[in-house]
Amino acid sequence: MGGKTAINILSGKNLVGAFYNPKGVIIDTNVLHSLPNRQLKAGLAEVIKYAFIQNKALFSLLKKYPKKILSKDHKIIEEIIFLSLQTKARIVTKDEKENGIRAILNF
Repeated sequence: MGGKTAINILSGKNLVGAFYNPKGVIIDTNVLHSLPNRQLKAGLAEVIKYAFIQNKALFSLLKKYPKKILSKDHKIIEEIIFLSLQTKARIVTKDEKENGIRAILNF
């Protein structure tokens, strides 16, 4: 969603790349049902990062519904995705080229 495409090189992570913002984003939550639980949890680690960065509502949702999240409850998953994208969009909009605040997405 942020438009950053990059590769790792010996000097460091994501040092060679470009920024191309997408014209749109398509999200199909049904794909999540094909994932092994380990992959779902890896994706949730990214969600937790957004909750810690700037989204108290997302953090509360994660704390309140862990079982529903892991069972891939459709409504909860959609809300998590919405809040995560909202957080990322807010940060990326302020710093499109990763010259400041956007670097927080890399922690």
